Amino acid sequence: MNFFERLKGNHRQKLLSMVRMALVDGELASAEYEYLLAWAYKENIDEVLLHRMLENQEESESTFGYLSIKKRFHHLHEVALLILADHVVHPKEIEYCARLAEHFRLTDAPLLLVRHLLDCVRAGLPPEEVYRLLKGEKLLR
Repeated sequence: MNFFERLKGNHRQKLLSMVRMALVDGELASAEYEYLLAWAYKENIDEVLLHRMLENQEESESTFGYLSIKKRFHHLHEVALLILADHVVHPKEIEYCARLAEHFRLTDAPLLLVRHLLDCVRAGLPPEEVYRLLKGEKLLR
C-alpha cells in the first residue's frame, strides 16, 4: 500500500486540491506551508503523508459530487484560506480556485464566486455566513 492509499475518500481529494493550490503559482510560500501543516493536523493527516503529496501529486481530482453542496463549499472555503495565507494572491491561484469551483459544480460563474469568496474571507466572515451570503447572491447553486 503506498502513502496515498492510506488516505480514504474525502481526505485524499481534499489533500490533493490543497496541495495543488499551494503549488499552482510555482512556489510554496512558508505561510502556505504552515497553513497546510495546520490543516493536515486538523484533518488528522500525518505530516509525512503531506510531504510526500507535495512531492508527488499526479492523481486526478474527483468532483466530490457525492458530497452536499455545503460540504463542497466548505472545502472551497478552506482553499480560499490557503490562497490568502501568504497575503499574496497570484492570478494562477484564482484560476485554479475557479476551476475547482466549476469542477465541484458549485456555480455557473466560477470567477465571480471566487472573487466574492476571497473578499468575504479577507473581511473575516465565518464560513456559514459566507455560504449564506453567496447563496443569497445566487452565486452558489
